[in-house]
Amino acid sequence: MFVTAIAALLVACSPVLGATEALELFVAPDGDDSNPGTMPEPLATLTAARDAVRAVKNDQGLPDGGVTVCLRAGSYRLTESFTLTNVDSGMDDAPVTYRAHGDEAVTLLGGICLDPGLFLPLTDAAIRRRIIDESARDRVLHIDLRALGIDSLDPVQPRGMMHPVRPAPIELFVDGQPMTLARWPNVGEVRTGKVIDAGSRPRHNEKPDRPARFQYRDDRHALWTDADDAWLVGYWQFDWADESIPIESIDADNHTITLATPHHYGVAEGKPYYVENLLEEIDEAGEYYVDRSTGMLYFFPPSPLDGTRIIISLLTEPVIVMDDVSHVTLSDLTIEAARGDAVRVRGGAGNTIVHCVLRNLGNRAVVVEGGTEHRVMACNIHQTGEGGIVLAGGDRPSLTPARHAALDNHIHDFSRRCRTYRPAVHISGVGQRVAHNHMHDAPHSAIIFSGNDHLIEYNDIHDVLRKTGDGGAVYTGRDWSMCGTVIQYNFFHDLHGVELWENAVYIDDQSGGVTIRGNIFADCHWGMLLGGGRDIVVENNIFTDCKLAVHFDARGLGWASGALGLLKERLEAMPYMDEPWASRYPRLVSLLDDDPMTPKGNILRRNILHRSGSIHDELAGSVVKYSVIENNLETNDAAGAGAWELPGFERIPLELIGPRDAAHPR
Repeated sequence: MFVTAIAALLVACSPVLGATEALELFVAPDGDDSNPGTMPEPLATLTAARDAVRAVKNDQGLPDGGVTVCLRAGSYRLTESFTLTNVDSGMDDAPVTYRAHGDEAVTLLGGICLDPGLFLPLTDAAIRRRIIDESARDRVLHIDLRALGIDSLDPVQPRGMMHPVRPAPIELFVDGQPMTLARWPNVGEVRTGKVIDAGSRPRHNEKPDRPARFQYRDDRHALWTDADDAWLVGYWQFDWADESIPIESIDADNHTITLATPHHYGVAEGKPYYVENLLEEIDEAGEYYVDRSTGMLYFFPPSPLDGTRIIISLLTEPVIVMDDVSHVTLSDLTIEAARGDAVRVRGGAGNTIVHCVLRNLGNRAVVVEGGTEHRVMACNIHQTGEGGIVLAGGDRPSLTPARHAALDNHIHDFSRRCRTYRPAVHISGVGQRVAHNHMHDAPHSAIIFSGNDHLIEYNDIHDVLRKTGDGGAVYTGRDWSMCGTVIQYNFFHDLHGVELWENAVYIDDQSGGVTIRGNIFADCHWGMLLGGGRDIVVENNIFTDCKLAVHFDARGLGWASGALGLLKERLEAMPYMDEPWASRYPRLVSLLDDDPMTPKGNILRRNILHRSGSIHDELAGSVVKYSVIENNLETNDAAGAGAWELPGFERIPLELIGPRDAAHPR
């Protein structure tokens, strides 16, 4: 086969190339897969380069220093996942690297570029009449996607906290910016009126058994009665549970909307929502709508389209799949415009995604499932639909760590589709590290963790929780067994949302066994909320200009007492009375015999509260009774004078917080 010939030619054509020297293969948009893969004669596709690397391995083994596949400048469209498996692995001292050549700009594209000249003025009289704003009708353009061979116009799917991550519908991007699916109102939300039928929710843990019906407050709704695929997106009961739900019908006479499916928690009056996927509401620059019955895309461009880069996303699978592959590096690549994830890693060991730009994605940037010591480093991740990085791995029963890491990344403007519980970094399992990242501008959490023995440190986190209440920039909850995580040396600042319990750190619903030390909390609504848990250490932190520094309640003795069964079930799912658990977390051994819902064994010491109230402001009586609360400093001094004189207080290494790598990706 030609790949074997490539391997032989690469060795033969270079007098210095041998089995002991690093090898370079070249790929270029104007290359040819029958070429040998040299710089003068590059290959055309990643698949051909991968197969050439396989041939080299089979023929002579990996050379010392490994193999680098160098991609020349340009865009590479992928119509299916680029997949690497175990046979594509490198070795610790001989990795396989896929990277941009030099400082050239390389994009792996999960969609296609549209010719601006194919967008035509809107002349169809019936379509023009449907657009409510008459002044917008002459600004809206259209393009026939099916004429371009684009037939995969999958229907819009529900999204939100209670739904699984699934591919986004096709999306439109112009000059690197996501456009807006036509919606009303253009900014913000409106509120539900009187609820005629909440959907029924007899008990706390039961789902509603029928869709809700409520009155709307604005007569604009009556103009959508002919829309056949309109969706409402809202926080229907709680500020931490969003969901998109299709409209079943609009009754203009009675000013009511009936939803097509129930919301998990039912619908209440006065809750925020907006409507989207409406041709009728293309009335602002940047809005678009796809008619799935005709294949037409309608678009109100933000500026003249000549010379712009217009992309629609198509690929539903990850752009790159790494299954049971080890010691492979992806470097200095831009991956964008996919309806799914950018990179998925399953199993394997020692893979690295570094200096990449991962943007304009329907789902997430990097998903790691299993394996050991995978790293996402110094990447710029933004405009993702369902979060940033997922790190899952390790074995909880044996407390064997995976040692995955998210380091020095800039993650911002994430979770633009699903707005709750899709954080910048989600970690689970055992022994992940999230450090030196800069995370900001999102509707909900920055980091959500479950499992054991994680390390969250040196992160700069701000302007998250912008659309939600009762949430945490760093969040976990409802599991006694999730012990051993350390949250240290992070800078939390400018955290304000709807001002309903937005916390920098939130240890929710009886969780505990966490250490929170050496952090700075500045201008946060609440510094931290500790929800009735045990064995939490809060020490050596600085709170400044926070409405409240620490809220620590005893919910397990009151309104949350019904969670006992679930907490017990989750604890007993782990071998907490056996080794290594018994030695690692000795307090768990006797937990069930020691008033388990009482917040015992907590420590709050050597914390500085500067213009942030008192450490005792919101501590439940049982927290005070069973905790060590000592040597905390409270001051309202304008300059914080004397703060560093607190005996035993250790200096916080400010200079180490945030990304360390100045050479961030292009």
